[in-house]
Amino acid sequence: MKKLLVLLSLLTVACADAPADEVLAPDQPGRFAVGYTFFSVTDAERANRPLGVHLWFPTDQEGAPDATARYRVFGPVLSIDSEVAFSGVELAGRGRFPLVVFSHGYPSFGAQSPALVETLASHGFVVASPDHTGSTYVDDSDSLGVAATRRVPDVKFLIDEILRRSQSEDDLLSGSIDADAIAVVGNAFGGSTAMGVAAGWAGASADPRVKAVVPISGVIDATGWSFDTFDAEELGAVRVPVMLIGATEDENVPIENNEYAFDGLVGSRAVYQVNVVGANHYHFAGVCTFIDAALALGISWSLIGSLFSMQRYDETCGPDAFPAEQAFRVANLYTIAFLKRHLEGDERYSRYLTSAYADTEPDVEFRSRVAESP
Repeated sequence: MKKLLVLLSLLTVACADAPADEVLAPDQPGRFAVGYTFFSVTDAERANRPLGVHLWFPTDQEGAPDATARYRVFGPVLSIDSEVAFSGVELAGRGRFPLVVFSHGYPSFGAQSPALVETLASHGFVVASPDHTGSTYVDDSDSLGVAATRRVPDVKFLIDEILRRSQSEDDLLSGSIDADAIAVVGNAFGGSTAMGVAAGWAGASADPRVKAVVPISGVIDATGWSFDTFDAEELGAVRVPVMLIGATEDENVPIENNEYAFDGLVGSRAVYQVNVVGANHYHFAGVCTFIDAALALGISWSLIGSLFSMQRYDETCGPDAFPAEQAFRVANLYTIAFLKRHLEGDERYSRYLTSAYADTEPDVEFRSRVAESP
């Protein structure tokens, strides 16, 4: 708790010193403290399909109590305290906020990438992340092919639910969501989900309410997978801005996958590709944090190993591995700068989306294609 309060104090001082119109670095905490809650919903139109939903949101600094948010990892096996987010707080009263839906990998859970979702909330985004039933650590009963058919409908339903809550007078989100500023961010299979919301996927149509997408190590390439991905026609039909983030040492989803996507997104108004040099597939989730917490509690490798091997842990979290904190920082930087620019329309963030800026980042390979304004 002492560490948590120190972090909050530092964040408060840093934000208090910044002029209200100053652009805060997108790889650092934003102006807001972070609230968190969890709730469950049921989609009656899809056989009462249940979804657990993690929700992060901006809250006012002075309203943050000492009720630390807790994330359940690996189901009931492990819970960890957030170092940033608080439970039992109100959403900041600063008008309407953009909505970001985060889609997790397979199998995983909605709070798999706390460094990203918490930083997004601190910069003024409401972030909703479903536990996709059937493709979580607790329940991986869906094959990849079946899970693909359910992912985009899950996101559409969750957007419906968040917008409904925003229109309810007695809800935490009452009057808080900008329905014209909705994006989807996803990691791994969730990255495929993000692209699917823009392109249509596995029988589901695209959602026109979504104005930007960020697939992170998402499976886009149509070859070698046991589920539908994206062909040239589907990619070519995408019109919204896309930020592709990947890792050069990713053996699960090789970086050529993002090259295929970048080259195929010929109709998008803006396409960016960011390669994190030296990172692997698992660097964009909180793998190291979660496993270190499990080991500290005495949870055996026999249990952890059923979800994540010791070799993968060493390659991602060991002393010779690419630093996880650097992978988080780069992903945060480009995701937030992209959404600030293309979801909120803040041109000041364009400077982070250039080759000149990327040259200052030693672990980044970058390219972009941005249409001229009419």
